[in-house]
Amino acid sequence: DDPGPVRIFDSRALVQGYWLEEAAKEGILPSGEQAPSARCLDGTPGLYYHRAGWGTGARKWLVHHQGGGWCQSLNCTPAHIFPNDLDTGEQEVHCPADSCYTRSGGALGSTAHDRPTMSLRGGYFDPDPKVNPAFHNWNMAFLRYCDGGSFSGLRTEAVEVGDTRLHFRGFALLQAMQRDLLNNRGMKEATDVVVSGCSAGGLATYLHLDQWHMHLIKECTSPVKVVGMPDSGFFLDHLDSEKLYHEGMKFVFQEFHAAKGVDQGCIKEYSKGALDEQWKCIFAQYTAPFITTPLFALQSRFDSWQISQDLNSKDQAEINEWGQLLTDLLNATLLKHNTQHAVFVE
Repeated sequence: DDPGPVRIFDSRALVQGYWLEEAAKEGILPSGEQAPSARCLDGTPGLYYHRAGWGTGARKWLVHHQGGGWCQSLNCTPAHIFPNDLDTGEQEVHCPADSCYTRSGGALGSTAHDRPTMSLRGGYFDPDPKVNPAFHNWNMAFLRYCDGGSFSGLRTEAVEVGDTRLHFRGFALLQAMQRDLLNNRGMKEATDVVVSGCSAGGLATYLHLDQWHMHLIKECTSPVKVVGMPDSGFFLDHLDSEKLYHEGMKFVFQEFHAAKGVDQGCIKEYSKGALDEQWKCIFAQYTAPFITTPLFALQSRFDSWQISQDLNSKDQAEINEWGQLLTDLLNATLLKHNTQHAVFVE
């Protein structure tokens, strides 16, 4: 049988890993308060992968926040306890895969089993100019996702769940990665930076784009152009009694102490008045109007994860309504607020 085209190994696809060991250590702030060390859920150090750019891309950067959902409960909660035997009333506990306790033991909550190098190719990562004419020779920074909260948490103390200590310090991780990229990988010399991410990493792009922009303007040695490219990160705030996505994301914001780790323009707006609605700033649709950095959003109207886990419907009419609502919100919260924004919707 014909195996099809074979791609020859390209060493340029290899990216080098950098663990942030020093940033993971505990520290004391000048105020005497405990500093939130940069740690994954399980306490292991943060990690990013980098591939140096070359030629015309030597001073250009694509920064990618890895995706992978969220952890939306500490462990098993009453919502996850179901009757096992209607006659005896015995109960069966189904611990959700998206609990922070469960996640801390896997790749999306730990860097314990990551390798020093990995191959990064395909799409906008690929080093082949025929596959990736825009970014093939740019610096690539792949930010490992191990905090469960789209790099938003800034909770100082660890949370004990059974025999495990959970660390909600995603924003501290992001800040440590930024410092290391600027000080040790040449990012201070950047002329162009595209901040991206997919799924939960796409949401992270909405949440942190302006912070990236301000930090780069402050630290770079010459004028730098910064834009965002969130991929599939515009998750709608939808109430559903079964999937509990709305409640799950509020849990992330509140339990992770994310108020200082998301867009501060959004936080300022939703702190006004009698109702404290800061939790809205963990959602892209509420954050988007406050983003000043130009961005080009990539988004499907019928994202399979959103349809099954957020909308939670197989009804064609409801799915079509969902797609229209998502399109309308992208237009209202992004395009009408900033003429420098653009959206590709499929």
